Amino acid sequence: MMPKYIPIIVVILLLFVAAAGGYFFWWPKYQEFSLKKQELETKDEEIKKKEEYLAGLENILERLKSFEDEISKIETALPIHPSPAALFNFLHKASLENGLILEDTNIGQLYNQLYGLKKTESGEIQRMSFSASLTGSYSSFKNFLSALYRNSRLIEIKSISFSSSAQEKKDLFSFKLELQTHSYAR
Repeated sequence: MMPKYIPIIVVILLLFVAAAGGYFFWWPKYQEFSLKKQELETKDEEIKKKEEYLAGLENILERLKSFEDEISKIETALPIHPSPAALFNFLHKASLENGLILEDTNIGQLYNQLYGLKKTESGEIQRMSFSASLTGSYSSFKNFLSALYRNSRLIEIKSISFSSSAQEKKDLFSFKLELQTHSYAR
């Protein structure tokens, strides 16, 4: 016959083996599961933050679309890729429209300033100097200056010098302008 205590000892031993097995086999798996769960929650939070950030950017983009006209004016005033040819065309057209003759420019030196060896930092405003010689009446010159200031492109007049032209034409003057324009270096 079997003693009375043997089934209790067997049950206690089985419980002890189950507890030891759980501790040595299941507990590390549970710890690994908890760690993976925590990593997943962290990744979910990161994804939510990125989604909120992207949603904020989309809102800003929508607001910027409402200012499209103003932004295009700024882009015209400070072009990213300035064109000396377009600048010359504007000066030539403005002088003709205001009754002046554009005799000489040194806009060609802008090519050296723009594409020469000296590079400006990205995000920096680049200043480009040039000069122009004009001939015409004083009132035409005033109108030309008004056209320069009304232009959406930022053109600064650094200096003006003038002299009377030929003796027989007392109302004609020669004007020499030192000008400066700006662009945005990207």
